[in-house]
Amino acid sequence: MKKLFIISILLLIIITLDACTKTDSPTTSNENSSYEYSAISYSDSSSAAYTTNASIQPSTNEDIDIHDLEKSVSFTESDLPIFSDDPTINRKYYECIVILEATGYLPNGQYCYSNNESDFKTQKKRAYEDYISIYDINGDSKNELLIRIGGTNNSDSADYIFVYDQQSGFELLFDYYIGLEFYSNGIIYANVPHSQYMYNDDFWPYELYEFDLKEGKYVEIASVEELDINTCPEYEGVFPFEYDHDSDKILYLVNQNDCLLYKDINDYLSWKESVLSNDKIDLQWFKL
Repeated sequence: MKKLFIISILLLIIITLDACTKTDSPTTSNENSSYEYSAISYSDSSSAAYTTNASIQPSTNEDIDIHDLEKSVSFTESDLPIFSDDPTINRKYYECIVILEATGYLPNGQYCYSNNESDFKTQKKRAYEDYISIYDINGDSKNELLIRIGGTNNSDSADYIFVYDQQSGFELLFDYYIGLEFYSNGIIYANVPHSQYMYNDDFWPYELYEFDLKEGKYVEIASVEELDINTCPEYEGVFPFEYDHDSDKILYLVNQNDCLLYKDINDYLSWKESVLSNDKIDLQWFKL
């Protein structure tokens, strides 16, 4: 998991108030510009999003009778969106989805629910529906398998991106809390699962990730929080009013390139538009 930090507006403002006074800076990939949210932490590394999902069962386990598992799912191989033109790879993909829906184990062997001591069938009945989508989401000219686990609660509702490798099969590329949005320039927009602050508008803190083709992984490029002392008056004593050009007592804290930027609404919206200037990808999700 990448370096994270606990969101504390008070400490951030005190420590970084003089660290950066720019209002804008270019967007570049930087692994050191990451937030940590105290309730749940995430990562761009395999199987790291949920520490409670530690039980591993290889999806290629020879003891698994795929024909027996097929009886417990509501779809056939022809129902699923096509992953590959290679029928052998497509069959492996189909079997992974069957195993997921029949046992709860993802293609990398990670259990998809947070409490793996409970009976799977009981958890499955309590959980929201699962979905899959096929798309070249990172721009490497190869399809990725996207799995959206509805989950039983916030701790196991998640989105997963898997890539296929000829030698090792399906590998986890990225995972995060459910509801990821994808842009045609390779950016992932990720709403964080929890926040300790109150908002008087439709804002919700989020992180932005970008795929590094050279490194072959997603890296965080920015994190955004809103500080509104109209709803959080306890922070008025440390609120940097000099950046609040429209005097609405609201600032957006953009952590980018190891630098904390304070932006009022106009600066923030201009920055956001420049980063998310490409079209949002309209994925077609198949309900399992």
